[in-house]
Amino acid sequence: MEDSDNALSRTRALVERFVGRHARHHVVGRVSQCELEALAPEHYDEVLGPRRRSTAMFREAVTRGIEEGAFVDIDVPRVVRAMLSLGVDLVRWYRPDGRDAPEQLGEFCADLALGMVTSRDDDATNPAGQDRSTR
Repeated sequence: MEDSDNALSRTRALVERFVGRHARHHVVGRVSQCELEALAPEHYDEVLGPRRRSTAMFREAVTRGIEEGAFVDIDVPRVVRAMLSLGVDLVRWYRPDGRDAPEQLGEFCADLALGMVTSRDDDATNPAGQDRSTR
């Protein structure tokens, strides 16, 4: 993903693309996310690499947002898992003939994701200042 101007636009673009791709390719996503255990070892390895790269991209975006002061000090691994779930979990229910186009879902989920990292809710932030980047 290219470097956007700021943490908000970078994260928005990342979530929009991730969710949109999962909606457009929901059958492949269902297999690679929900049926992983049934894959042959060589196919399992093919799926694992992109999954790890996606996780790393999300982790980097959230960490950079915190470092830039655009995001609250938040539990990075938990927020990353929640953001990834926005795209991953839709493969269970998404249908191309439904009311939401992939782009609409991407925009909606990007708004949700940005709410996760900009919320000032005490339950979501890290008031103790603990290093949560490696949990």
